[in-house]
Amino acid sequence: MKRLIAMALCLVCLCACSAKTEEKTSQNTISTTAQTENLTSEKPTEAVTESPTQAETETSSAKIDEPETMKLKGYIPVYDGPSYDDVYKQTIGKDGIYTITEESIDGEGNKWGRLKSGIGWVDLSLQEEYSNSPIVISHIYEDIGEYEEYIADDSEFTEKIAFVANEKLTDVRFLSLTHDGINIVEDKVLYEINELTPDKPFILGIVFYGDMTTYGVSFKDENGVNLLYSIYTSGRNGSLVWEEVSMEK
Repeated sequence: MKRLIAMALCLVCLCACSAKTEEKTSQNTISTTAQTENLTSEKPTEAVTESPTQAETETSSAKIDEPETMKLKGYIPVYDGPSYDDVYKQTIGKDGIYTITEESIDGEGNKWGRLKSGIGWVDLSLQEEYSNSPIVISHIYEDIGEYEEYIADDSEFTEKIAFVANEKLTDVRFLSLTHDGINIVEDKVLYEINELTPDKPFILGIVFYGDMTTYGVSFKDENGVNLLYSIYTSGRNGSLVWEEVSMEK
């Protein structure tokens, strides 16, 4: 009898343990399912958070400057790229209002603008710089109007250089220059005129025999100050270079 009672108690214990195991397994299953649902529900939230950030980055990188218009003179030089290391092409050609579609800063800090016509790039600071100079020197351009001309060298290599005054200049002399080993000095006078005015430029036909060939123009400005500018071609890009030099006695 005692053995029967003991066996019955063992069966009861086994049934109880089995029930607890099933309950625990069921709880683990429910817990795992809940965790999976939570992780799944979090993913869309992360995606929504990232999307605006990516969109903002793309919009920022796509921003460009608005086209702008500028008044430019016909003698402003044009280059095939936004730096003085690029090839000189021509002058703008005509005075007028031009549209700048793109801007760029070169390695020297110069701000360049690309012309809408597609002919090239211009240094945007030159309009102001040239306007403040007593005289502007450039290759001849279309909109030059009435002018006086002298051809010092007549050959297939002759270049016609325009001298445009921004004020009344007197005692104007066009020179060939040379180096004395230290300074630039006068070689000979090519042509002289009493005065040069803004309404009538002067055209000089000359030949540059290599990069070191230098010409000049001397004059008195409207304040009676004697000035000398040297003129030569750039070995960097073939453009005209003109700069004020000290007058040697």
